[in-house]
Amino acid sequence: MTQHVLVLGAGFSGLELATRLSETLQDAVRVTLLDRNGSFVFGFCTGPRIVPKAGIFAEAAARVVADDIAATIVGGEPPAPYGGSGVCYAEFGDGLVSKVEVDLLGGPAAAAQRHDPSREHAAEKEEFGATRRARWFGL
Repeated sequence: MTQHVLVLGAGFSGLELATRLSETLQDAVRVTLLDRNGSFVFGFCTGPRIVPKAGIFAEAAARVVADDIAATIVGGEPPAPYGGSGVCYAEFGDGLVSKVEVDLLGGPAAAAQRHDPSREHAAEKEEFGATRRARWFGL
């Protein structure tokens, strides 16, 4: 029997959740993605620590949720908890991009490693965006 999953909100988390469920479960699930807006949602969530709900962090959290839903539907093992880590990119012009590797939940305090701007990071950022455009929008 096909399960129906309704995902409310098409921000980074909603897009990743709907995509991952569709890819993982294929014909075992029918996914509907609804959003009242025509744009992404950026913001913060609150809890014991504030964790950004934008880009890579929202995507990673959605992967855990999708894997947990998939495990429930097919009777599999639940995934490991959300780790709160990711990479952020910052453009500096002239084809240079810096990268910051962030770990928000892995220790007693948030930690970050900053890398100097380079063309290699610019290529990583472009690839990062290209893979999401392809998976989420078929572009």
